[in-house]
Amino acid sequence: MTPSDGTHLTDQDLTMSQKQHITDVLMVGATGSIGRLAVEAAQRHGLRPRALVRDVRRAERLLPGVELVRGDLEDPASLRNVEAEPQAVRVDLDTVLRSYRGTSG
Repeated sequence: MTPSDGTHLTDQDLTMSQKQHITDVLMVGATGSIGRLAVEAAQRHGLRPRALVRDVRRAERLLPGVELVRGDLEDPASLRNVEAEPQAVRVDLDTVLRSYRGTSG
């Protein structure tokens, strides 16, 4: 299991999602280096990724053509911006841990 390029685990998860007929995936941490690879992998597999992002302008540069949803895991009220309930959620654990620790990057 070497997620050095971010696709090994993602491709495995995507294969499972195809068996479950999942098409709509909310991506948390999509603007990170591994998150961007996960978005690309989702698109390659015919999924429709939506990215939960804090900074829409930054995300527009990093994720052209991806539907962006303004939100922050630390602000539960902002999660109401996720209009349609996704069939699956993909979370970049490193993003969550950095947020919990109060660091960024």
